[in-house]
Amino acid sequence: MRLPDDTEQRAERGTFASLFLRKVAGVFVDAFDEVRETIEFWLERQALDRELRELGQLDSWQVERSLRDSGADPASLSVLVEGHPHVQRLFPRMLERLGIGREQARRNARLMRELQLACGTCPNPRKCRRWLRSGKPSEAYRAFCPNASALEELRRSLAEPGT
Repeated sequence: MRLPDDTEQRAERGTFASLFLRKVAGVFVDAFDEVRETIEFWLERQALDRELRELGQLDSWQVERSLRDSGADPASLSVLVEGHPHVQRLFPRMLERLGIGREQARRNARLMRELQLACGTCPNPRKCRRWLRSGKPSEAYRAFCPNASALEELRRSLAEPGT
């Protein structure tokens, strides 16, 4: 059965309007996520600034001791501070997305610190955030992640029997 022309046109317009509204809603959701993440970043940065002011009141030997106790190298403090907010948020999500569990990460603590430092200097935190949100195939991170080869190596070693 064939619909009259005006009914077909209305149906096409309805479909177009529906698709258009979904696209617009998606843009608003993405914009909202960006604003929310910017506010979270700012709040985390404010908390970090407070902590750094407190650290500034300590003697240098106390700061170095605290860093060493936490497994951090005092020389890498500036890198850790600069990348702090997105490393803290994105790095664990990346590990989870790639199927690297917390226990597996703990067994490779030194490598995890190196990966976190590289993550802290990453020029692509927005691409990472979008990829994590998108649900795209897990291989897509290789195009932008400075840790891609090390993470792949870690995934392969964890996949080997007895690991």
